[in-house]
Amino acid sequence: MANTTTAKKRQHLYEIDFMRIFFTLGVLFNHTVNQFTSAMTDGDAYYTVRSVRVMFHYTRMGFIFISGVVLTLTYFKKHDWSKFLKKDLVVVSGLIYHGMLS
Repeated sequence: MANTTTAKKRQHLYEIDFMRIFFTLGVLFNHTVNQFTSAMTDGDAYYTVRSVRVMFHYTRMGFIFISGVVLTLTYFKKHDWSKFLKKDLVVVSGLIYHGMLS
């Protein structure tokens, strides 16, 4: 007879892993381009490379989006939103206190 008290194991979402890898590669590309442009002088090539670099700023918002998805999936079935909001409030107030959020 199977033990019905054990919780079901959650399914692993490989899509989240893919998105994390995709965003990490974008960050690495962005930092690599920054190293090259810091050694370049002003000119057509400089502005072209800097323009391409701007396209890889999706990574910032991408990591925030993935964090929100993972947190929502983690707390969705627990229905313990008061605990989640309390922890979230502590983090945000700490960031405000340290001047990281204006």
